[in-house]
Amino acid sequence: MITTRNNAAEEEYFRRQESDRRSDDAFDDLKQKLRAEQAERDRLAASHLKRCPECKAILEKRTLRGIDLHQCSSCRGIWIKPEELEHLSKKHRGFWERLASWRVGGVSK
Repeated sequence: MITTRNNAAEEEYFRRQESDRRSDDAFDDLKQKLRAEQAERDRLAASHLKRCPECKAILEKRTLRGIDLHQCSSCRGIWIKPEELEHLSKKHRGFWERLASWRVGGVSK
């Protein structure tokens, strides 16, 4: 014979199990949502780097003296990451003159 007390304890046990399962499911859903949001941020960041901020044309990656530059295929604007710009200003004297001639006269690899 099952007593009411045992029955109540059993029901409480299963309620806790169900609550824990729901918490785990909610946590898994949250992790999945955060991963999807991060993937979207990464996708947007990557697509932003591939387009010219001025005219939205495709940027072409170039390397000049070991520095990565991005040049617009339309307006010919040159985009440099801040850390690359800092590296250039410290290491390469005369870079700005070469850069100006590169923008006007074209690229020599």
